[in-house]
Amino acid sequence: MSASPDYELLKERSELAGYRLHSLAGECILPEPYGEYFRKEADFLLHGTYDDLLPGAYDRSYTNPAYAVSLFGERMGKLLSFLAYELTSVIPMRAEGDIRLEDRTILCELFLECYTAFMAESADTIGDGDSGSAPDPKIPDMLAGDLHSIIRNFITDYTDVTVADRIRDLVDPSRDFARRIIMEADLSDPAYLDLFGEYVSEDTRRLAGFLATLPEEDIRSMAGTFTGGFIKGFETTGKDISKKKTVNIRYKLGFERLVRASVESFRKAGLDVTIYRRPLHAAVRNGLTRIGYSGDPVNEQMDYDHREDEALFLDKAYAERKLEVARAAFEEVKEMAAVFAGPAVMERFGMHDFEPVNHRESWSLSDEQRQLANTTKARYAQIQNEYIDPEGRSYTIISYPVPEIGADFEEIFKETVNI
Repeated sequence: MSASPDYELLKERSELAGYRLHSLAGECILPEPYGEYFRKEADFLLHGTYDDLLPGAYDRSYTNPAYAVSLFGERMGKLLSFLAYELTSVIPMRAEGDIRLEDRTILCELFLECYTAFMAESADTIGDGDSGSAPDPKIPDMLAGDLHSIIRNFITDYTDVTVADRIRDLVDPSRDFARRIIMEADLSDPAYLDLFGEYVSEDTRRLAGFLATLPEEDIRSMAGTFTGGFIKGFETTGKDISKKKTVNIRYKLGFERLVRASVESFRKAGLDVTIYRRPLHAAVRNGLTRIGYSGDPVNEQMDYDHREDEALFLDKAYAERKLEVARAAFEEVKEMAAVFAGPAVMERFGMHDFEPVNHRESWSLSDEQRQLANTTKARYAQIQNEYIDPEGRSYTIISYPVPEIGADFEEIFKETVNI
């Protein structure tokens, strides 16, 4: 089958962006510290890994708003830190190959558009790198305003990709990147975890390794408890599960052997399974909530610093656009939404507490924005309820310990299963 014209055009855009990134990473003529920012971020888009984001490197990371503001000034530093954080999503996107080609391409194009805006400023305005004059870190408000508009317009314009894809991921079982790994990989070797494109901690590898040692009958019993709880939710409320066709499993990496058995159990009950990744784009992130499947956070302080990045772009026009796209997206998948049975969630306990540091340089929602965000979430929920009847769906949640709980992990896990 030949590739579609849309795919060929997207491929051309991706290749052009890649060519420009390679050129920029090797030679950027902007004066410092801006030149170094764009060189390093271009290289990250091409080759970046989670090692670049670990806490040990955070003090001098552009994703750290305090560090970025110290280099570029208050307004520009916050914008460039937002951009650097947004670009970190390219790591998991790479793992999905062509499935996420559009997501990766538009992120690269956003970065290149920001770079072009800098290049368009005269050397006199931001400093002359050739003459050795020191650049003014308080770059003119005009350029900061341009950059703000570029980012805000990008997020608003591409809600038809970011928001619409998130909705389809919830109800469409053909979006099966993670499910195929779970059902087809060799789960006896924790190396399979790297296929997801998430950050994989040693704790997660140990958990997967432990589950690999459990007898098959124990795994199937655990899966039966999990799926049975979901199905019982329909029975106890008098809802007809025979009208439903899909259920969404949400979990943290490491539980794949249990998830595989749960998928098989749900299928025996007539339900297919959707399994989608944590939100990647700013338009669909919700503070520190990571709904979907995910690894451990690579850097909890980084995520905390960017928990209210929505403040950069949230206004009434954006909110209306997001809701408009959401309704259109649900309309496109309304048949699948009508047979969606609800979420089945695997939680964890025993993790160490995280004590965040509050950085004043982080984006923060104003009172007006916070009210708008709450109103928008409520209206979004109303739209979703029109297509996924809340009276016709169920929910289940089960929680297991993780190795981080301590030396008695295996015993605690077995006791939890018995309960």
